[in-house]
Amino acid sequence: MNKKSYIKIGLVAVIFTLAALMVWFGRENKTAIALQQVDSLIISHPAEALHELGHLKEMKMSQKDRAYYNLLVTQASILNGQIPANDSLINVSLLYFLNGSDSAITSRALFLRGRILHKASHSLEAVSSYMHANEYFPQGESLQLKHDILVSLADVYRYNKLYEEEQKTRSEALISSRLLADSSRIANDLIGLAYLFTTRRQYPDSSLLLLHEALDYTTFGNRQTLAAIYKNMASAYSLIGEEDSAMSYIDKSIALKPDKAELSAFYLLKARALLKRKNYAEAEKYYQLVSDSSDITARLQQNLGMYRINSATHQANKALQNVENMIVLQDSMNRGERDETTERMQSIQAYKKQREQYIKDKFEIYRTRTLTYKISTVFLLVGVFMLLILMFYRNRKIKLESSVREKKIKLAELELERQSMENQLLREQTEKEQLLARDMIMKAEYYKRLNMISIPILSAPKDKQGFIFLGKKEWDVIENNTNACFDHFTKRLREKYPQMSDEEIRFCCLIKMELPLDLLSAIYHIEKNSISKRKGRLRDKLGVTDQTLDDYIKHF
Repeated sequence: MNKKSYIKIGLVAVIFTLAALMVWFGRENKTAIALQQVDSLIISHPAEALHELGHLKEMKMSQKDRAYYNLLVTQASILNGQIPANDSLINVSLLYFLNGSDSAITSRALFLRGRILHKASHSLEAVSSYMHANEYFPQGESLQLKHDILVSLADVYRYNKLYEEEQKTRSEALISSRLLADSSRIANDLIGLAYLFTTRRQYPDSSLLLLHEALDYTTFGNRQTLAAIYKNMASAYSLIGEEDSAMSYIDKSIALKPDKAELSAFYLLKARALLKRKNYAEAEKYYQLVSDSSDITARLQQNLGMYRINSATHQANKALQNVENMIVLQDSMNRGERDETTERMQSIQAYKKQREQYIKDKFEIYRTRTLTYKISTVFLLVGVFMLLILMFYRNRKIKLESSVREKKIKLAELELERQSMENQLLREQTEKEQLLARDMIMKAEYYKRLNMISIPILSAPKDKQGFIFLGKKEWDVIENNTNACFDHFTKRLREKYPQMSDEEIRFCCLIKMELPLDLLSAIYHIEKNSISKRKGRLRDKLGVTDQTLDDYIKHF
């Protein structure tokens, strides 16, 4: 082959290379423009944006465009209420953006990853993603994303009961929303701060100022926001003792006809306000409206309120039933929290392993695909280097296979470690369940004995004046059960005060049982003020000066 032939071959290779590069960059430019057009729709029309992204799915894209595409798919899905089950897709984008210089899109990707992790209850990872998103957020960018990051971070802090961090973050979010001059965002931020204060029973006056300001930013048509404002106002007014104002705002909330879950919360607020006024009949009516709620916390509060009503109206059997209901509900809540904690721990461990392995595998696959494409292109353009490239690829493959073998060994070790941790967690859970069972048995025995205390008193004979007559048998039952329930109460009392008579010991037993003055008056056949005087004399005899006899005996 002569010199001219070599020159012709070289010219053909150069022309072919230039043509390939022009086609490549033209296709890249077309894809990037299409993705930018979708991005401009994503906030205002997320459903349309997701539909357009579906058409672009099969297009060949550069690594940069694919990362951008994955980010847009994730954001559009979230805005359409279809939050992905895991962060695998956005992680591919994040790996690319973290190696680039565009901090704005990196912040955006970290925020979307935080939303996914937050939804999956991986709160620690979500906080980390949100905080990194805030750090990457560049100065001068649109504050909408900054505000969304801060609000989401504050929500995770609330979930984890980190109230000081939540207050600081919500205050920063409020500053951002004021700079945006967005009335809806400002109102929600004000409500969030006020809710934080009222739930912690702090700064009720500040809460009211925030809520009144939120009203100025809320239109009457926004019923959900108005209901939230009125509810928090009712709580704040209740904290400062202005029950009339609290009742007024509760009624306003109910009039807005919120959903069933919110309505139960409003009924509980109104019932508590009526209970403070000692309007037991009306309070009971609103408590009964919550009795069929699916929310265990709401039913627990409902039984607590009914217990107070039944205790105040001297309906001992109903009050006892309320106590039993509260115990069952509390046990159910504790069991649910324990199961949730166990599941969350297992989920976190599994998630970490799955995410780490997925990122490694995905990154290797991505690198392999990119490398294969480049090798194929170079192979077509420059045949001279075919053998060298093939050798390089084979060496690369050998290294990858070696890496895969090492990973399999590592996975086997991690699996053994996971099984060991699961066995340890199972043992701890079994021990906790045994402790809980013993605790329930002790509680059942306690209330059984408490019933035995009440039976002889309530069933004792009464005369026409309502006086109760207790014989030696009844007094013995009272003393024995008091000793059983309160750790040999009479023995300890006689040892400390040997000068006390048997009659005074029995009187102390009744006080220890926390019987009301009406019942004590009926037992001793004297007026209630005489009972009080009798307590005073016994208090002086025992030398108690810094508290009432009832408090002293209660804690003896």
